[in-house]
Amino acid sequence: MFRVGVGYETNENETPVKPKGTLKGDLEVKQEATRACVHCTAPAMPIRRADFLSAMRSQRSYSGSSLPHTPFDTRRYEPLLRAASQLAGRDDLLVLTSGDSATRKLVLNFYEHASRLRFHRVLVLCWTGALAQELSARGIAAYNSSADLANWSQSKHVLSHVQRVFLERLSATTALVANGTDVLLADADCIFLRDFRQLFRSLPQASILAQPDNCKRYGI
Repeated sequence: MFRVGVGYETNENETPVKPKGTLKGDLEVKQEATRACVHCTAPAMPIRRADFLSAMRSQRSYSGSSLPHTPFDTRRYEPLLRAASQLAGRDDLLVLTSGDSATRKLVLNFYEHASRLRFHRVLVLCWTGALAQELSARGIAAYNSSADLANWSQSKHVLSHVQRVFLERLSATTALVANGTDVLLADADCIFLRDFRQLFRSLPQASILAQPDNCKRYGI
């Protein structure tokens, strides 16, 4: 599994610098463009896929409350696995992002940049049915995760929408990894400016790669 957000490069004042250019539809990015910025860290003792899945299987609670569902709930995640499998063969990496109707422009912007770099396996977890319907109509692979997200409301310690999103995103990603899929989990507001897949291939010893939020000093 890969957990990487490809961030904007920042200038000396820590101000994000976005790419320049007009995108499809009603999307436009107006600021100056610079190179993509990526920093992937491999831990001193690499975490293997099997170890990660074992740890996730043993996780039965969150803040003392039982989990409403787990990544290994086959019936719940079968539709997601089927949606991912329909993109198989086009690339060796599944790019997974997420959003809702309020962040639809970010999702569309993310997809446009990924498509320009020929990331062919992009799947969007949609927290609202309306976004899933719109993306499907545009020909973008989308999975309606609204029911899975709502299910986290059963946990008394999961109070906010953001908590539910983080937990369901992790759960869905784990379900894909457990099914043998290599996943790049990226925030929709972190766009790709350059193809960085060769960096992943140069680190075969690591099963999990991660990027800190501040990637100012690391660039490709």
